[in-house]
Amino acid sequence: MNKIALLTVAACIGSASVVHAQLTGPELDRMAAERNAEMHPRPPLPSTHATSHEVIRQSDRLWVCMSTDPWQPVHSSPRSDSPVIGQTLHDVAVNGGWVNGFAEVLHYNGKLGWVEASHVRPFQSTVKPDGTCSVLGVRPDGSPVFSHR
Repeated sequence: MNKIALLTVAACIGSASVVHAQLTGPELDRMAAERNAEMHPRPPLPSTHATSHEVIRQSDRLWVCMSTDPWQPVHSSPRSDSPVIGQTLHDVAVNGGWVNGFAEVLHYNGKLGWVEASHVRPFQSTVKPDGTCSVLGVRPDGSPVFSHR
């Protein structure tokens, strides 16, 4: 082989090793991430701030966040023999209407319901001792929006 051919082969091998060196590590990871993003685009996540202004509206009543025993029946009227419209979770939105030993609540499905007063108590956080809860408003379907801090 002549010297020019040898130099050409050496130059090609040297260029290939430089390209290989450039495409390893962070650069290769970035290119793979870009290609993956192009192949599988994800819609942008909505802003929490924007969502709260678009979806939450003020209720026509004052609702207070209170604690309750989970899985208790929510009745359609303040009687234990009335139809059950759902079950409680840890928090309920109560408006102060206490009738016949039942507390009026805004249930998670947006309907007014009644929970036995013995299952409702002032709010107590299950996450942190000094936690607070408030009812920010309601969604378009009428369900309450809670804020835990």
